[in-house]
Amino acid sequence: MNSYIRKTWLIISALIFGGLLALSYTNPTWSLLALAVIVFWLIFWWKNEIGLYVLILALPLIHWDFFVGPLVIPFIDLVGVLVLSGFVLQSFYQLLTTGRSGWRAPLVKKFLLFFGLAILSSLLSNYIEFSVWYAVRWILFFYLAYICLPYNIIKSERILKRSLIVLVISAVAVSLVGLLSLWGQDWQEAFFRIEPMAVGGVFIFGDNHNLIAEFLVMAAFFALALKHWAKAKTKVGLNWLFIFLAIIAIGTFSRSAWIILAIQGFVFLNYTQHSFIRKHFILITLILIIVSTPITLHMLNLQKENTSSTENRWHLTEIALENLQDKPLLGQGTGSFFGLVTDDVRFRAKYGDPLDSHGVWQKVLAENGLLGTLAFLIFVLTIFIRMFRAVNKYVMERDLLLPLVAGSLGAFLFQFFNTSYYKGKVWLPIAITLAAIEVIKYKHGKKSKKN
Repeated sequence: MNSYIRKTWLIISALIFGGLLALSYTNPTWSLLALAVIVFWLIFWWKNEIGLYVLILALPLIHWDFFVGPLVIPFIDLVGVLVLSGFVLQSFYQLLTTGRSGWRAPLVKKFLLFFGLAILSSLLSNYIEFSVWYAVRWILFFYLAYICLPYNIIKSERILKRSLIVLVISAVAVSLVGLLSLWGQDWQEAFFRIEPMAVGGVFIFGDNHNLIAEFLVMAAFFALALKHWAKAKTKVGLNWLFIFLAIIAIGTFSRSAWIILAIQGFVFLNYTQHSFIRKHFILITLILIIVSTPITLHMLNLQKENTSSTENRWHLTEIALENLQDKPLLGQGTGSFFGLVTDDVRFRAKYGDPLDSHGVWQKVLAENGLLGTLAFLIFVLTIFIRMFRAVNKYVMERDLLLPLVAGSLGAFLFQFFNTSYYKGKVWLPIAITLAAIEVIKYKHGKKSKKN
């Protein structure tokens, strides 16, 4: 039986490779792309762990796209598809040979409730095909590629530690590019800030300072999680690395980053320095005021732009609420928010080109209605309830779990103000944290059996 399965598997693999090679002959660009896909797919199939590290390293590369005719292929999603398909095929082969796939789907019932309502909303929308495709392309894909995949691959402390190291390396690279963006800016006559810059003529991290900030507010705390395995001198270095990443995030002058860092800091210190904060509350408050004053004064130079941005986001909220009233239960259809803004004459007259929702709740309310929003809220709350319960339960591993939870919380809360709500840079860190909880749970289970 096993021999028959292996032969069948070789035939399936040969057909896949043959199809890709046949496709490559139609276009020279496709030839190179198909060859790269085959090579990387073989590597990721052979070693899922390597694919995960590449995926983590590429998290901030949300605007590095390949254009083949009318087809746009984001690099990060291409890697996600390759790693996911390799893992699925490997799991399928394991199922055929052993009767068990080993596949774990975290919070699958909660997710399917939201996804099911998103599909139902799509089927009732004005643009059914587009809406259904959007739900599959973005919502189902983020769950499979950025939650299930890392959750299944990270089964040991070794893989967990390496995943965190790779993520921090990616964050340092983003920070250095952000620092380089200061070169050439007018420091006297114009407002300066850390922002993305083009690499090889392409804004691979995006063209907005918030896209740097949202990644760094998460990564800064993930750097602290590495102290769990570090020696004394290395711990000091990781503390400085945290400060560096946090300063770069603050230096983007993203108001969202300031708010999120404050929330993360409160959560973190509430667990680690609760008695100290109560004892020195007045002194800490004075220090924070002194430190933040020059930054705040500098940011006032952007007040006109900030006011315009605030009005812009409030108008997007009004659009969401107006369309919610029209279809309160299931909304206008998944992926429809951009079209709703396009149809709003007042927005285009005042602000120009239409924008997608700058806030996850605006988007879900307008697109999926009250039922979809409730389902999404249940999904998210279940995730963070599980995380904080683990922090309270596994006290000996709190130095690992608490920074991961603070970082994951920051990554999600940033989407109250930004547009990455269905992207890997939000959900993969959450998956790493959930996987870390399972690794610790398994470790404690082994200890209990020994005792």
